Amino acid sequence: MTPAVVVRVEATFAETELRDLAAQLRLEEVGQENGRKNQPPSDNTAPDPVERQLVALIQHRMSRIRAEYEKAAYSLETAGLKAEVDACRSRIHDMTEEALIGLRAQARASRDEVFLRLQAARMCRQEMETFRKQNGLERNAQPIRSHAARVFVLGVLVIIEGVFNGSLFQRGLWGGLRRASR
Repeated sequence: MTPAVVVRVEATFAETELRDLAAQLRLEEVGQENGRKNQPPSDNTAPDPVERQLVALIQHRMSRIRAEYEKAAYSLETAGLKAEVDACRSRIHDMTEEALIGLRAQARASRDEVFLRLQAARMCRQEMETFRKQNGLERNAQPIRSHAARVFVLGVLVIIEGVFNGSLFQRGLWGGLRRASR
């Protein structure tokens, strides 16, 4: 939301400034002198030196007023942007507060769930301790850790399979030889 802008419109030259300007440019003296010399001629369309001085002075005043206007417009635009930034900052602050409230509510709910799961884990641990005591177990079960034991078990399995396959092949060979000899 941009602030309302009130612009005060002023004339380029105030009434009192016109008298000072005429005195500064000596318009009455130059006009009387040019009138005596009958200059500029009545059919002349080009501006005379006094007119050029007036145009230059007006253009200078207009450029100064334009610069002041642009400076005022920039400051108003900056104020509008500052107001917009403040509004965005306020919205972000409100959103942050809402997010924190939501996170706190989730944390409370999660905390309750964590406590329930912790209680269930403690009950499971108690049941395991009771089972170990009832069955006289003193240590936890541990997998075989040495490579030699794994290789030994694998080797025994390969030997058993080899003996079994050999006996099957032997029967098959003798049965085939008997039939072939008949």
